[in-house]
Amino acid sequence: MSDRHRHRRFWWPLAAGALALALAAAMMMRAGDDKRTAQAAAQEEDPPTIVEIGLSERRDIPVLLEAVGTVEPENTVLVRSRIDGRVTSVGFREGQDVAAGAVLFEIDPRPARAALERARALHATSLERVANARRDLKRLQSLADQKLVSMQMLDTARSEAEQFEEAASADRAEVERLRLELDEAVVRAPFAGRTGERLVDVGNVVRADDERGLVVLSQLRPIQVGFPVPGAALARVRAAQQARGPLRVSVHERDSDRMIAEGDLSLIDNAIDQATGTIRLKARFANDDEALWPGDFVVARLRLEIRRHAVTVPAPALQDGPKGRYVYRVGEHDEVTMQAVEVDGCDRTHCVITHGLEAGVRVVTDGQHKLEEGMRVAAPKRASGAGSP
Repeated sequence: MSDRHRHRRFWWPLAAGALALALAAAMMMRAGDDKRTAQAAAQEEDPPTIVEIGLSERRDIPVLLEAVGTVEPENTVLVRSRIDGRVTSVGFREGQDVAAGAVLFEIDPRPARAALERARALHATSLERVANARRDLKRLQSLADQKLVSMQMLDTARSEAEQFEEAASADRAEVERLRLELDEAVVRAPFAGRTGERLVDVGNVVRADDERGLVVLSQLRPIQVGFPVPGAALARVRAAQQARGPLRVSVHERDSDRMIAEGDLSLIDNAIDQATGTIRLKARFANDDEALWPGDFVVARLRLEIRRHAVTVPAPALQDGPKGRYVYRVGEHDEVTMQAVEVDGCDRTHCVITHGLEAGVRVVTDGQHKLEEGMRVAAPKRASGAGSP
């Protein structure tokens, strides 16, 4: 065998091995390129939008009417003097609770007492004149029967007696008026309540026609809360009242939503306000702890009924759109769709869904402003042990 043939036989296996190594390297490079391409495609896909997600579920839920109300005293009055005079004493401290009939002010009674004594003296004089006139009339009547005096004299005597009797009646009425006026020198509380700021001091002269008054007295126990509801809800309120009797009303702080008190609906006004389209309601509360204070603004919630086993969603899930109310429904693959729903009342945390949604559906409860139809969503990662829908 020639040297040339031996040389070819020696290099042929080496060339084949090198070719195999080159092919393997090319395949490995292509596999790496495919992997990097897949990773790049995954990186280019939009990440899910982070939102809060809740769940529709069946529960017993109270149907409420909610409105901002104003706390009002059961009774309130600006106490005024009914006579003219100087204030001689004050019988209370500002902000004090007083009983019905308690003495609030005393006004100098001496002018009224003097006027009463003068009126009594005039009345006594009038009674003497009536007695004399009656005696004269009786005597003249006897003489007239004997034809000793004319009938004209008898008629004149009778007329004078009647005039004296009318004058005596007027004097008696004046005595009664002045007696009542003397009683008014002592100003008493018309009902049990709490006094406000004193508007006059000892030594001030007050008058019966003074619009300023003496003090404001307010009854705090019980107390009322007035609040407006839409006139369209009147039929539901009346139907609930007829079916279940007195309706319960709770009042809550506006900032913290803490419940302050519970009471009963006490008034449905007799007319709808045409200007606002609302009707005014009132509820009465015992207020033994005086947690409610006149003039304060509170949130009033009137309970119409309790809806049993109703499909509900968290209240923040509910959105208002041009075509009505809707929720963002989260699908099986975490994509969202706008789902129209019909709502029949809410409580503080949940709303009743009567059409458009069944129980057990995931819905977006926060972050709706970031969403569009078909977008993928995810709930934020929770710390270990935190619950998620």
